[in-house]
Amino acid sequence: MQRIRFYVGENKHVRIRIHARNNEPFVIRNATWELKSSYETEASGECFIDGTVIDAQIAPKKRLEYKLYITYKVADETLMECIEVVTE
Repeated sequence: MQRIRFYVGENKHVRIRIHARNNEPFVIRNATWELKSSYETEASGECFIDGTVIDAQIAPKKRLEYKLYITYKVADETLMECIEVVTE
């Protein structure tokens, strides 16, 4: 799992690039994000999609360790990525 750091009060973009294991072309139909701490959702929203890059803009409010869940749809599949967010 990837880990990124924030300072309380920062509002930044978190971007991930998606690629197909078989290198075939694909389209990301939609994507959402959810910022959770201890299974409580602090914030959520829609992601921006630019080709194969998914962009979530987040602003953690507390000094905690969060999990950022990015859920996206490709063809008939729903996939998720999880990134650990540590706020200082």
